[in-house]
Amino acid sequence: MPGDQLSVRVLDLPFTDPRKIDQVVGYELEGQIVHALEDVVFDSTVVRQGAEGSTVLAVAAKRDDIAALIAANEAQGTHPRALYAAPVVYRTLLPARAAAASDKDEPVELPCQVILDIGHLRTNVCIVRAGQTLYARTIRRGGLQLTQAIAQAFKADHDRAEQAKRGEAYLVSAERPASSPLTAKLDAVLREALAPLVREIRQTLASFRASSKERIEAVLITGGTGRLKGLPAFLEGELGVPARFLAVRSSAEMRPHVAGRDDEPNTPVIEADESSPYALATKAASVSASIDGNPTRNRRVAL
Repeated sequence: MPGDQLSVRVLDLPFTDPRKIDQVVGYELEGQIVHALEDVVFDSTVVRQGAEGSTVLAVAAKRDDIAALIAANEAQGTHPRALYAAPVVYRTLLPARAAAASDKDEPVELPCQVILDIGHLRTNVCIVRAGQTLYARTIRRGGLQLTQAIAQAFKADHDRAEQAKRGEAYLVSAERPASSPLTAKLDAVLREALAPLVREIRQTLASFRASSKERIEAVLITGGTGRLKGLPAFLEGELGVPARFLAVRSSAEMRPHVAGRDDEPNTPVIEADESSPYALATKAASVSASIDGNPTRNRRVAL
């Protein structure tokens, strides 16, 4: 399910008993979403437990939206066994635990990282630590707004603006200054068009830090628009967090950092734009056929 059709909420509960959590999630969720509980289906997962209770990540989707998505798939001859919450599944792209250097070494605690999938219509933000999604959301901005801004600034048609975004355009930095008046203007246009998205991301990270007290170690960039040249350095400056491309491999492991493409020095290569579908495939391969969950709640959105 696309993130803009989901309600994602973090619930703090004063107990850790799984049965109690399962019983109250719906009631707690109902007070935080605009739709009545009977009009949605939902699923949840415990992301943190301690002496004070549990933190639960819950996702709800309208039944009508789910029915429409299933019908659209069935019209194409596919029959979904489960639907996954798009902004949540990126956790499968990162390791759940760090390998110790030897059997005698203590396991290394994995850092909290943000996967930023910047697509054409939307941007998914997934905050992950130790293979667990701690928070996720979808922002309804992406590469389309950049293309539209270039088209307007240069009085170009959509196709030419898209070509410029993918080709001539890059975000200027000290390491790669503007090479011409054209690239300087493209840089200014892109920065202005990116400002609303950056603001939303910054607010998301600030809210997460305030509520969780977690320290974010890195922003990992993927998605088609994530290929925009100069984007890691730009986001690092704007967010105050180290940023780099997310390398996706068939083994779902990050490969060592190597020189990147598009003249991006010392930046890992993006090995796939299909990070979200790949995460879904990895997730689906790791769970049983009973992923639909508790039938008494008719859950069809899986975490």
